[in-house]
Amino acid sequence: MAEEFKKYRISVEGHLTDDWESYFSDSVISRRFNPGNKPVTIIMVTVTDQAELHGIISKIRDLGMVLIHLNRIETGRRDGKRG
Repeated sequence: MAEEFKKYRISVEGHLTDDWESYFSDSVISRRFNPGNKPVTIIMVTVTDQAELHGIISKIRDLGMVLIHLNRIETGRRDGKRG
């Protein structure tokens, strides 16, 4: 049976280094500046359920990071099918 997944785009204030990718499992980190020229980090994560997503949000909270935005961008199955 194929495992379902969901990809999320999480934006937090400040610039994080690529070293944080290992802290947020199965993630890719990029950096940019918002229209007000403030630093923003984009964390792209793949999760299999809401509990895993809530764990990531808890890590962000526990580290004192300011969450700007969270958006689901894709769903699919590990066997390659998209949903």
